[in-house]
Amino acid sequence: MKHLKNQQGAAMVELAIALPLFLALLLAVVDFGLYFNKRIVLQAAAYNYTNEAAANNCQDPGRKIIDETVKNIISDSTTTISFTGKAIDSGYTPARPTARYRVQLTYNGKNTLLSVFTKNIPGLYPMTAIGVSHCSN
Repeated sequence: MKHLKNQQGAAMVELAIALPLFLALLLAVVDFGLYFNKRIVLQAAAYNYTNEAAANNCQDPGRKIIDETVKNIISDSTTTISFTGKAIDSGYTPARPTARYRVQLTYNGKNTLLSVFTKNIPGLYPMTAIGVSHCSN
């Protein structure tokens, strides 16, 4: 087999082809990782909020619980988290009646520099987390 004598620059061409693909893959992994992190934090805030409400006989614990859970992870100038929380009746009369407390958090995320991959996927934003807990009476 005949070897080509002039192979200078072959590694640079291979790098020029492979590097953009590798960087795009790396950016996608980071982007989706940040997205799922925000989703988990939002769900944890809903969970903590309903647990606090349930421990206080379905009294609204206030927005402090949500703010404490979310403040360091999803904190930028355009963050808006809206929530609705209320005690709901189950609709039937069990032997031991209990009420439930339900909260729904909605996060309207902003597109950051890293959100190249997640900003155009329908259904990712706004994020919604629902927490339901039984109240102790």
